Amino acid sequence: MTGIFLKDGEEQEKYIEPALGGLATIDQALRGKKFFGGEKIGYTDLVLGWIPYWLPVVEEVSGVKLFDPHRFPSLSTWAQNFMDLPLINQNLPPRDEFLRILHQTRETYKS
Repeated sequence: MTGIFLKDGEEQEKYIEPALGGLATIDQALRGKKFFGGEKIGYTDLVLGWIPYWLPVVEEVSGVKLFDPHRFPSLSTWAQNFMDLPLINQNLPPRDEFLRILHQTRETYKS
């Protein structure tokens, strides 16, 4: 994801297929489960919990759309379940501020 976030054009494109492959692997691991460990949130959910919050912002900043709910239905359902948890959604930073910081980070890196 870092290459997609920090690069442009052809440099950026070489990171897209590996990223999609990673999302496909995660989607497959979630098939038939609410969370990675089953019905309750666990360590793996927390480790990959950046996906439903960070990924849409990274997509917006980088101009690359990776996450398609139809291509990754299990991941999409998991993301919604994860974000619906009060423990998670009540402790996220404001999206506008996060978006501003990622725009600034990308521009700083590129300059």
